Amino acid sequence: RGAPKLSTHEETLLLIMKEKDITEIAKLRNLKPNTIFDHIETLHEKGLVSDDALAYLITPKLKKSFKEIHGAFAELETTKLTPVFEHLDEKYPYDELRFARLFYEGK
Repeated sequence: RGAPKLSTHEETLLLIMKEKDITEIAKLRNLKPNTIFDHIETLHEKGLVSDDALAYLITPKLKKSFKEIHGAFAELETTKLTPVFEHLDEKYPYDELRFARLFYEGK
């Protein structure tokens, strides 16, 4: 009997702990980057991965955009991505909005 099989989220978490980027995790796991981001959101919501553990994924450029994106979430009183994407005139791609939402305190 080997070790118990890890869940798909746990496998993603192990690679996050090794500070692999989303594209690399997707390639290693033979999944789409969007699926990996779904895993990250689930792990974050469950408190299994902290903001600090995800900080390596945030580029300085993305971090700078957080204020504007978080402002749009607050102004629109939503955490839905499409209204924010449209409100900001499609300035930021959805993956950046998803990262910003992870670090948004107003949710």
